[in-house]
Amino acid sequence: MKPERHSVADYRAIRLLALMLFAIGWLTAAGIALGQAGAPLIDPDATPATRITPHCVLTVVVSDEPDLSGAFAVDAEGKIHFAIADADGDNKTTWTVTVMGKTADEAREAILDSLKTYLREPDVKVYLTKVARLTVDIVGPAKLTGKLELPIGAHLSDAMARCGYLANADIANVRILRKQPIDGKPQTKTIAVDFAAFARGESDTDPTLDEGDKIVLPLIPEHVVPKLVRVDGEVARQASIPISRGMTVRDALQRAGGLKETADRDRIRLVRADGRIIELRADAIDANEPTQNLMIATGDLLIVERADRSLRWSAMGEVLHPGTFPYNPKEPLTVLRALQKVGGPTRNADLKKGLLRKGFFLNPAHTVDIYFDLTQIVKGKQQDWAVEAGDAMILQPKPRKPNLLQELLPIALRFLPLF
Repeated sequence: MKPERHSVADYRAIRLLALMLFAIGWLTAAGIALGQAGAPLIDPDATPATRITPHCVLTVVVSDEPDLSGAFAVDAEGKIHFAIADADGDNKTTWTVTVMGKTADEAREAILDSLKTYLREPDVKVYLTKVARLTVDIVGPAKLTGKLELPIGAHLSDAMARCGYLANADIANVRILRKQPIDGKPQTKTIAVDFAAFARGESDTDPTLDEGDKIVLPLIPEHVVPKLVRVDGEVARQASIPISRGMTVRDALQRAGGLKETADRDRIRLVRADGRIIELRADAIDANEPTQNLMIATGDLLIVERADRSLRWSAMGEVLHPGTFPYNPKEPLTVLRALQKVGGPTRNADLKKGLLRKGFFLNPAHTVDIYFDLTQIVKGKQQDWAVEAGDAMILQPKPRKPNLLQELLPIALRFLPLF
């Protein structure tokens, strides 16, 4: 029986299929690289000052080292564990890095130092993707009662801000019930706190909470009429704050924890008990201008409005501090100025392939893309484009150098027999 002969068309089809598979593999690798450029989600309770404790989870990204990248749980001793081996999986080396009590930035430095033993110039990013939590119980006149999860190390003030106590809560007589074994027998310890004095800035008593604490908010006796000002909106703690003698708008905002980053500093409203509404500005309040930093009276309501989300711009991809930032019309922004604000490009940034996506936050489906070359902008040979409200600036990673197989495959495909 004669062997089946393939036509020229058959060989061309095989060659085309091989090229397609190669292209798919290359694009997949590129997609993975782009995916690694984006920052993982950060725990909403984490701040740059948050200290790492056991049971936190860190996401560590070591450039070009997938075996050393990933999610690392902090053990009971406050350490994370690394392992490295050669290409065959042999000669495995393990080591630990102590991150207990460090911030994410301090943990990054500790990890970086440990990797210098094994890598020539390690590039490391660290994100606090899960904060260890404790559970407390809230009872009494609060907006939120029952079980409440808080980061480990949280204070009573954190729980009070989260639960949102009501106007009829007697916050001068808060009780924390804590179970503690005494002589091997379970006992309940009562911690009395004058939280009203703490809110007025007249006391530093703000106990750290333990797992299983029960926070009891008593009711104010009916014959007592509280003197309170309510602070709502974009502040750290929405609360009804006891009024002290001589309290001003600035005092009330400070005792509510200050303004959030999302606050509109030019839209603060003071609603008087008689219904009058006074428009205030944060900068003038901070400067103690008499017409803005007004005296507070019983029954007043302070409302801090949320800033217009469209007045934001973003830096994405290979920049040192990616994120979304408020846009100030009084401070014109360009590509180079925006890059300075986010710490500059990373080592992995392709400086010749920048993208300014105009109007991204206003309407993502209808944007205008402007490609720019930072090397040419710096030389003055290309326009330093304006970055406006709603724009997103993106720096792509450098293309990865193909390995030997990827370089030789196209050459080999040229010499496939045609018949």
